[in-house]
Amino acid sequence: MAKFPAINTSPLIFLSKANLLNLLQIVSSKIIVPEAVATEILAYGVVGLAPSYVF
Repeated sequence: MAKFPAINTSPLIFLSKANLLNLLQIVSSKIIVPEAVATEILAYGVVGLAPSYVF
């Protein structure tokens, strides 16, 4: 089993738009965001999802 969970683009977008990114802290203190997901999020320009959340 992985030490830290990873997340896809869709859940990040959904949680960001719902202003619920803090719910990720329930899952783990650290969430892995793969580079491809970070690139997609930055290209999409999700409001409320600052680059500091992505990297």
